[in-house]
Amino acid sequence: MIALTKDQQSGDLGRDFMPDLTPMIDILFILIVFFLLTIAPNFRILDLQLPVDNNAAIAKHEPRLLLEITTDYYALDGQRLMTLAALKEALAVAVRERPEQPLLIATDRQLSMQRLLPVLSELQSQGIVAASILLRGERDQ
Repeated sequence: MIALTKDQQSGDLGRDFMPDLTPMIDILFILIVFFLLTIAPNFRILDLQLPVDNNAAIAKHEPRLLLEITTDYYALDGQRLMTLAALKEALAVAVRERPEQPLLIATDRQLSMQRLLPVLSELQSQGIVAASILLRGERDQ
């Protein structure tokens, strides 16, 4: 073992043989940060009140007018209509009979805008300003 004495000429000779602790301290700080970041996060829990009976929850939904637009036909509340003129007449009758019911438009993603825009124009001309649009994807069909 090497022994250094104080009576040696150079006072800095002892520091040359001391290990440099700066890299070790850097690694310790990196480890501390890593462990602090990997501690299990505090999850926030949202307490939901789910309905007990599904049929009761479905019964609470208000009735709606369902307008289905496909590439081949239109359907208003399940009644198939082949032309836009027939749809205009059926819409006028349905809105006159049930003005309080909201309108839900169901269509698929492949429907062209040329098929949808005349229907939206007709809804606007009949004074139906708020309508919900439901899009079906490929997997929903």
